[in-house]
This record gives sequence, structure tokens and C-alpha cells, in this order.
Amino acid sequence: MTQTVHQPPAPARPAAGRALIALPARGNPVRRLICLPYSGAGRSAFRGWERQLPADTELLVWVPPGREHRSEEQPYTSMAAAAAELLAALRRLDPLPYTLFGHSMGAMAGYALCAAAEAGAAPRPHRLVLSGCAAPGRSDRPTLHDVSDARLLTWLRELGATPGEILDDAEAVRLFLPAIRADLTLVERYAAGVARSGPVLDTPLTTLAGRDDAVVAPDAAARWQERTRGGCDSSVLPGGHFFLHTALPPLMRVLTGCLPPVHARHVLA
Repeated sequence: MTQTVHQPPAPARPAAGRALIALPARGNPVRRLICLPYSGAGRSAFRGWERQLPADTELLVWVPPGREHRSEEQPYTSMAAAAAELLAALRRLDPLPYTLFGHSMGAMAGYALCAAAEAGAAPRPHRLVLSGCAAPGRSDRPTLHDVSDARLLTWLRELGATPGEILDDAEAVRLFLPAIRADLTLVERYAAGVARSGPVLDTPLTTLAGRDDAVVAPDAAARWQERTRGGCDSSVLPGGHFFLHTALPPLMRVLTGCLPPVHARHVLA
């Protein structure tokens, strides 16, 4: 990630209740990028992104219950509940055109949210960017939400995103593992439910995959094209499953091209 070591974090404010955190644009914002994190993560997954975006773009981050400032709240295990929270947050925002970005779990949540928005529940995005996520029914990974704690910890070690010292700390594991399991439950049950007959969107899509991702193959990510009538383009970036941290410059170039044009009007479903 590109972050200045001694620079203090950008001030954040609740944008719509406790669910969305806004990191202010450097200029007068005329559009937004709304980011939905991967399993177990929150605002920290996008630290420093507000400095990489165009000055007229506001960054909003979903912090799901069970982490960061919402650590005392019960994590969601239902995509319907997660989408309902996000829809309510979207409706409370002042109207600006926006692009929706989700990585891994966040991509599946973005799909559910976009489908609900298109049904008329909220303003729909200019584009949905699905990152590090296989299309429903296209993943070869076995389900993990109901495996033992030991097996889940082994998978987290293999994934390589969580520092070993945290995985070796029994108290830390006790605190964060329930949120991980809840997130996996949310994603895996939802993906299974929409694998054959999930909604087909009108919103254009962009899919992103890591060239060396051992979790999501690029062709499995590209199959999201089957879930839209609005067109879909795909990019493969250097790195593994967490290329959003290790390949930030090329990722930001793609995301900047996915933002609403500055003259865009807010589009209602």
C-alpha cells in the first residue's frame, strides 16, 4: 500500500449512520467511490485510498458490524440484512453519482446491493466493480463457514492476509474469528442461493482478479459478465488474492476509469 509513514490518518466522519464512513475529498466532491471490504475488514482495508483518488471524488467505506467502531455489534450472517443496511445508508446520502467497489465478500455484497438499488430501493451506481470474487456458482473453493476453528485458522494462514502473531494469539482469535465465520456464512449462503437464478443487472460491471490468486481464478471472476445486460470488462492485476494492497497503482488507474464522469447526473433506478 502507498502510505506516508508519518502522515496522520485522514479524518473520517459517519456519512449515513454508523455503516458508511466518509473520508473527505481534497476538493469539492462531485462524485463518490463507495467501497465494501473483504471478510473481517472495515475502513482499514482502504487506508490511504482517499489520497490516491481524484481530488473531486469522495471515498466512503462500509464498516460492517463486528469490527472497528462497530466491534460490539453482532456481525451479519444474512446478505438480506447487510443489503438492507447499505440501502438505508445510500438513501440518507446527499445525491451524488457513485461507483461501487467491493473486494471478495464486498463484491458479493455489492452485487446484492446493486440488484436492490435497481429494483428502485435506492439510486443505482454508475458502475459496479467486482474485485477478487468468483461469480456465483463459479468458485471451486469448498465452503468454510461451518468448519472447525482449527481448520478456519489453517485457511487464514494459507491465505496470508492475517499476521501470524495475531493467529497465534488466543485472545485475538477469540475476538476476530466470529466475525470471519459470520462473513463467510453471509457470502457462501448467498452465493449458493443465487448460483442458478440470481438477478441479472442493468448496471455495467468491471471485474478485477489477481494474476496469482489461489482463491479466485481470473476466468471465474470474468464470468460475472453473465450477470449483467450492461456490459462487462475485466482486468487481471499483478498479485494474489489481496492485490488491492500490493498492486495499488494499477488498481487505482482502473478505478479512476470506472468513476462517473464529472458531468454525470444521479441516476435513479
